[in-house]
Amino acid sequence: MYIPSRNKVTDVAQISDLIRTYPFGILVTSRDNKPIGTHLPFLLSGSAEPGGMLLSHMAKANPQWRIAEGDVLVVFNGPHAYISSSWYEQNDGVPTWNYAAVHVYGTLRLFDDPEASLQLLKETIATFDSTLVPMWEDPKHLAYFQRQARGVVGFEIAITSVEAKWKMSQNRSEEDRRRVVEALLNQRTDEEPHKVAKMIKGNE
Repeated sequence: MYIPSRNKVTDVAQISDLIRTYPFGILVTSRDNKPIGTHLPFLLSGSAEPGGMLLSHMAKANPQWRIAEGDVLVVFNGPHAYISSSWYEQNDGVPTWNYAAVHVYGTLRLFDDPEASLQLLKETIATFDSTLVPMWEDPKHLAYFQRQARGVVGFEIAITSVEAKWKMSQNRSEEDRRRVVEALLNQRTDEEPHKVAKMIKGNE
C-alpha cells in the first residue's frame, strides 16, 4: 500500500481498534499469479502486530481455502468519505477521498480439527451476537452445531507485518481541515462522514 509519511499510522492500539471496529475484511491469496479474495469476519487475538493472530472461517464450498495456506494479505477498511474541494478556503478544484485502511500480512494455517472450527464459531458468536451464546452452550443443540461446523473451514493467520494509512486531510491547512470537518458533520443523513470528521480532528 502506498503510504506517504504524513498518512502512516504505527500506533498498534489505534490499528487494533480499527480492526475490531471494522472486522469485516478481505482475505487475499494468490495461486499461479491469480489473486483471489473473500469477504470474511475476523477476530483479532492479541494486537495488530507480529505475535498477534487473526482468526476466521469460510464455507467449505469456497475453493479458496484449498490454496490459502501460506502467505496471505487481509485488508480492512475503516471510515471513508468524499472530500469536495469546494469546502476549502480557496477552491483549487481538486477533490479527493479520505479513508482509513489497514493491510495485515501473515501466514495462514487451516484447522484440521472440526472441534477447533466449532470453538472458533462459538467465539465468533460470542463476539458479534452474545445473545446466542446460551444456545451454543446448550448440550441439546450440540449435534446440530457440530454439523454446521463441518460445513466450514476455520483458520488462523499469524501476523508478520502490518501497514496502516489514515488519509485524513493531513496535507491541508488547519483552516481547510476545520472546513472539511464542518462540511462532513453537516451531512446528517450519513454517519460515515461524521466518523471521518472525528478522525480528521484526531489527527490535528
